[in-house]
Amino acid sequence: MKKTLFLCLAAIASVFALNSCEDVPEPYRLPTDNGGNTETPAVTQATCAEAVALCNALSDGETSTETYEITGYIVDVYSTISKNQQSFWISDTKGGAKQVQAYWANLPQGVAEFKVGSRVKITGKLLKYVNANTGAIVPEVKNADVEILEAGEGGGDTPVGPGTNVTCAKAAELCNALADGATSAETYTVAGYITDVFATVSRNQQSFWMADTKDGGKVIQAYWANLPQGVAEFKAGSKVKITGKLLKYVNANTGAIVPEVKNADVEILEAGEGGGDTPVGPGTNVTCAKAAELCNALADGATSAETYTVAGYITDVFATVSRNQQSFWMADTKDGGKVLQAYWANLPAGVSEFKAGSKVKITGKLLKYVNATTGAVTPEIKNADVQILEEGGNGGDEEPDEPEQPTDPNISISGNIMTLTAEGVNAGTETHTIDLGAQGYENAQNVTTVTDGGCTITFSAGENTTNAPKFYEKTKGVRMYANNVVTFTAEKPIASVTITCDKMNNDIYVGNDTRTLNVSGNVFTLNNKYKESKGGVQLRIQTVKFTFAK
Repeated sequence: MKKTLFLCLAAIASVFALNSCEDVPEPYRLPTDNGGNTETPAVTQATCAEAVALCNALSDGETSTETYEITGYIVDVYSTISKNQQSFWISDTKGGAKQVQAYWANLPQGVAEFKVGSRVKITGKLLKYVNANTGAIVPEVKNADVEILEAGEGGGDTPVGPGTNVTCAKAAELCNALADGATSAETYTVAGYITDVFATVSRNQQSFWMADTKDGGKVIQAYWANLPQGVAEFKAGSKVKITGKLLKYVNANTGAIVPEVKNADVEILEAGEGGGDTPVGPGTNVTCAKAAELCNALADGATSAETYTVAGYITDVFATVSRNQQSFWMADTKDGGKVLQAYWANLPAGVSEFKAGSKVKITGKLLKYVNATTGAVTPEIKNADVQILEEGGNGGDEEPDEPEQPTDPNISISGNIMTLTAEGVNAGTETHTIDLGAQGYENAQNVTTVTDGGCTITFSAGENTTNAPKFYEKTKGVRMYANNVVTFTAEKPIASVTITCDKMNNDIYVGNDTRTLNVSGNVFTLNNKYKESKGGVQLRIQTVKFTFAK
């Protein structure tokens, strides 16, 4: 009986216990639970403008911890498709400026390419990308997932339909009114004449300059313009119509502004006779001295409208052969020094290299080249056709019988020590040394100017548009890349500059064999000259010793 009563009481108690637990929630599932409740990270919605502000608030090169969802319009598609990804810029408005870059964004399923004008939603983490060479900041989302909200009609940089008709002069004026590096919201159609073709054909595109008249010089640049169907190359003298968006391109090293239309569609209105920089047929015959005089009369950086044929003697060959071209200086006499430069002249059939002492005839357009760093003017003909009249005996980099001094620092290298000497200046006993490894530079920091003890060293990118001189902690010095320039000056007259360069194992980093030295007054300018914009031998400067004149 007692046992039965006990069982009844236990049953009643269990009923009450179950009723009292009805309000207790189920245990939370962990994010790793296989029950289907996996947690997803929070996503914050932002406009393009807000994303830019958030990016700028990050440290250089930093990625946000939070994921963002940004809605906007594609205003520029600037890369081809690779591994089902493509890059583009977006803005809060259809015709807006480039605000946020979607770098190698993922193409949604069934979408072949991104199109300008599309309204999209991109999802990913923000990245504050900083260009190591220019310091320019790019707010971006890398490898973003993309949802197409409204499909646009334009693909890539190619504009859709005709644009507003303007002259070359007006297009250049509109370009100059843009912010540095900005692209116009509007599409323009520019009619004019091709005055200079300055690049070979690549991927069915080619670059040229144009103006409102045939001899109008360089007014606006068509940068990698699309060749029309059936046209093998653009020709100087052709009347054309180009369509695209205007771009105010600013050279990061020199600050030079180039008004241009990038990837323009081109319609040939009248075919010209000249192709590329190579003139067709003979030009006006002039001496080297007259050619230099005509060059100097041009505006800085300008090319002559007329083609000239210049006869004279090769006095110095200063570059190795590349792509069947080679550079040299020439004059009206064998020992006439450096009067006119034939820059990357075309080797005639059967000629393996140009030789100092040869009598030649070159044909092309004159160019007044101005070094952006030093301001030095070089009268030249670029990509000239060459006829050998008399073959000389010296070839390659050998100097003429009476070389102009100083021409090249090779006149001064012992191991990893390079000495640059001013001609006719007697050295005294006073010296001053600057140690570039003791200046407190950060690793991979761009270096421009260091001044110490009345001496100044100035570094610049020169003609290299990709790499500027940088300090590296590992080698305790400044690395100069192809075509970078360094200038040495002092408050007192300099007799010589001695440079200690980096040496690792059997490698000595004293620069390219084609480097050039110019001594003018109290200024030594050393150019790590190379035939390409990259490659060659780096000039890695660790210390610089100034020896002053008596």
